[in-house]
Amino acid sequence: MPETPQIGPDEVQKVARLSRLEVGDADASTLAGELGAILAFMEGLKSVDVEGVRPMTHPDDEVNRLAEDEPSGGVSRDAFLAMAPETMGAFVRVPKVIDGGGSA
Repeated sequence: MPETPQIGPDEVQKVARLSRLEVGDADASTLAGELGAILAFMEGLKSVDVEGVRPMTHPDDEVNRLAEDEPSGGVSRDAFLAMAPETMGAFVRVPKVIDGGGSA
């Protein structure tokens, strides 16, 4: 592992101010060590051999697997309704989350 870059509490406080975060002096010392370890890890990534590895533009470049939308397993309707905190006939009753009036 490469040498840990030296980050002091002053640099942590500067970054905290720029980020509009409050960091106490005691926490700044702890964070300085943690940030230094993160930067050392990032430096270590520079030595990884990526020759021949195709760049990824997105972690989900894979093609979707299309399958029939068939229910499988699960719980029967009666068992599911028995687990619900409140029901209304064959439905699960939930609290109202949208107000009927006004505009968005």
